[in-house]
Amino acid sequence: MRPVFNCSLKVKGGVSLNEAAYPGVNLTGNMLNLTLLFRTNRYTLLGDIRKAFLMIRLSKQSDRNKFCFFLKRDDRLVCYRYTTIIFGFNASPFILNCILKYHASRFPVDDCTKLLNSNFYVDNLVSTNNSEGVLRKLYHEIKERLKKGGFDLRSCNTNCPKLQELMRKDETLTTHSCPWEKVLGYRYDPESDSISLVQRTCDPNLATKRQILSAASSVFDPLSLCLPVTIQSRILVGEMWKANIDWDDPIPKEMQERWRLLASDLSVLHSLSFRRQVLDSDTVADLYIFTDASKKAYGFSVYAVQGGISSLIFAKAKVAPLKAKTLPTLELLAVFLAIKCLSNILRAYQGTKFGSLYLAVDAQIVLTWLMSKQTSHKNIFTKNRLKDVTQMEEVILANYNLAIRYKYVPSNQNPADLMTRGLTAAKFKENFSFWSAGPNWLSGGTVCWPDSTLDCLSADNQQIVRTNLFYTCNESWSQPIVAFDRFSCFNKLLRVVSRVFEFISKARGKELDYKQAAADYLFKTMQQQAFPLELKFLRAPHDKPIPNLVSQLNLFLDKSGVVRSRGRIKKNFTLQYEVLNPVLLGRIIP
Repeated sequence: MRPVFNCSLKVKGGVSLNEAAYPGVNLTGNMLNLTLLFRTNRYTLLGDIRKAFLMIRLSKQSDRNKFCFFLKRDDRLVCYRYTTIIFGFNASPFILNCILKYHASRFPVDDCTKLLNSNFYVDNLVSTNNSEGVLRKLYHEIKERLKKGGFDLRSCNTNCPKLQELMRKDETLTTHSCPWEKVLGYRYDPESDSISLVQRTCDPNLATKRQILSAASSVFDPLSLCLPVTIQSRILVGEMWKANIDWDDPIPKEMQERWRLLASDLSVLHSLSFRRQVLDSDTVADLYIFTDASKKAYGFSVYAVQGGISSLIFAKAKVAPLKAKTLPTLELLAVFLAIKCLSNILRAYQGTKFGSLYLAVDAQIVLTWLMSKQTSHKNIFTKNRLKDVTQMEEVILANYNLAIRYKYVPSNQNPADLMTRGLTAAKFKENFSFWSAGPNWLSGGTVCWPDSTLDCLSADNQQIVRTNLFYTCNESWSQPIVAFDRFSCFNKLLRVVSRVFEFISKARGKELDYKQAAADYLFKTMQQQAFPLELKFLRAPHDKPIPNLVSQLNLFLDKSGVVRSRGRIKKNFTLQYEVLNPVLLGRIIP
């Protein structure tokens, strides 16, 4: 039993202890970032600091006097007081994290110190790694360092059998009989290495807005893994607001019936399990974002493709504004929301390398706005959102060296369409693979976008959208499809490779600028062989020294992934893009 002090208690209109106390700054790790990171790498390491708050002693008598309570003993009241910080006090998490960070600063800066600083959510340790040996070493080090600070690491678990056996010998392995652990709001099964929602039973007989909102909010899903079902509760509450229903007024019979069915759906979501590992921080991955909107809601879903496997990593949706907006505007809001959240996702995965970034929409008019950076729409709101999207694109390119490539996807192949329509639990199970892994063409190694009639786009933009370099995950650049040394002339090599791309394109029924695709392929293959250090930096520039060639020639990656040099005449608008930004060539080329 763990007593929790009621520091929010008010007496006769006075203020509570929590209201009078300064809560401190937020030093707790970002829960969403930790949850995203928990789904990376092969092995997991979980732990908990035993009675963390009670391990921090209060030195001043005046501080101890703040946490007094009375117990009745033999018909008299006896006053007791805590000598430690307590559960329920709003400043306790700040004090704990402040002490943990101070304790970590006493050791050399290494992986264990970084773990102490960044991988705790209050008193819960969450970490992953691809190396069993590294994880065992981290487990030993963090246990010993916490011990030196007076903390005891307990309730540990992992999906690594050898490390689990070590925990059992150390008597730190969790002892409960439940097959799963509760990790950052999700249930985690170490044996199957899968996660699922925590079981919640929603009362189907609720009849007020307050009750329904409270019950729907109890389904905790920060990654929105079950969004196609949970979005319906938000849509229902939104309709209550639109109908001007007060908090405690009974809702109409039709809404009560909808909630009765929805409560049943929400109560079975815990039965669905998702793979925990969706990313490997040691391998380059690609991000695919799908956006969609309806009159009821708008949002996006993000998929990581790595090693030919596509996995949902995050999704988010919002109910359409009460003030009605046109469908194209809502589609643009979905793109705006996606790019706004993208920075947080990339920041959480800053240790993972991303090669390409695609954003797909199923509204051609919105695709035209995004690619032309302008709209004929007279609505100021729409123009401002498009301007915001352009500015956020530039920030992402500057901070993460990732250019957003816009694509068109038909509605029937857009997984984001599931959440804007809303699904019952039964329909969600039928479409589970489509939602959790995206369309079939995302998986299998080669990504080929579906071809469509793009009548709303200009001829140039149609070519950009349709161009597909048949990018293959885990592509081996060391062995090009045609040996360079067999040709003494670049034009002859280009013609041969163009024929190869033409054959592939026609075999798959896709339209393609064969010559441009071949040229991009040849340039990228050559650059991968000639400039591996520079390419490695340009693809993931964070926390790395800048290679001399990158700074001297002002190198950058264009939208096709080709390394170019920004010349001094870049503002000369009379010259073509290829002249202003020449391709970087090495010696490994005819």
